Amino acid sequence: MDVYQTESQQVEAIKSFFIRYARLFVFGFVLFIAVLGGSRYWQHHANVNETKASDVYQELLVAEMDQNSDVMQIKANDLIKQYSKTPYAQFAALMLARDAVSKQDFNLAEEHLRWIISQSSSKKATLHIATERLARILMQKGEYDAALKLLDAKAPDKSYISLYEQTKGDIYFAQGDVANAKIAYLKALQDLPEGAQNPVLQLKLVDLGVGVDNG
Repeated sequence: MDVYQTESQQVEAIKSFFIRYARLFVFGFVLFIAVLGGSRYWQHHANVNETKASDVYQELLVAEMDQNSDVMQIKANDLIKQYSKTPYAQFAALMLARDAVSKQDFNLAEEHLRWIISQSSSKKATLHIATERLARILMQKGEYDAALKLLDAKAPDKSYISLYEQTKGDIYFAQGDVANAKIAYLKALQDLPEGAQNPVLQLKLVDLGVGVDNG
C-alpha cells in the first residue's frame, strides 16, 4: 500500500511541508539575493576604485614628466593610502623607492619596497621587481647575507631567473666571493629569455676571466 492512500492526502502532505519550511525557503531566497547584490556592489566598488586610481596615476606620471617632485610625492602617497589594493599603488611605491635611491635614502627605499612585497594584491611581475631591487638596496647597505636570503626565499618565475642570478653574482662579487659570482653569472647567462642579450653580464664574466660564446 502506498504511503499516501488518496490524492487529497498527498496534497495535504505537500501543503504541510511548504508551511513547515516556508520560512527556511524565504530566508534562503533573501540570502541569495543579498549575496548576489553584495557581489555586484563590491564589483562596482572595485571598478570605481580602479578608475579613480588610474586617474591619480596619470597625474603622477605627468608630475614626473614635469619633474615636479612635490606633486609626484603627493600623488604617489595618495595612491598607496587610498588605493592600496590596486596595481597603481605598487607602481607608485616603485617610483618612490627609485626616487629615494636617487637621493641616497636607502632606508626609505627599503621601506617602500618591503611594502610592495607585503601586499597580497601585488602582481607577480611587480613583486619580482621589488624583491630584486630590495636585494640591491641591502647589498648597498652591506647586508649581503640578508640580500642573498631574500633572493633565495622564493623561486622567481622563469623570466626573472636571469635577473635574480645576476644580482646574486653582484652580491657575491661585492663580498669578494669570485667563485660563486662566476657561478651565478653563468647561470644568469644560461637562463636569459630566448633571443635576449645582456652585454653587461657578458662583460662581467669576461672581467672574471670567463670566456663567453656569443655564437
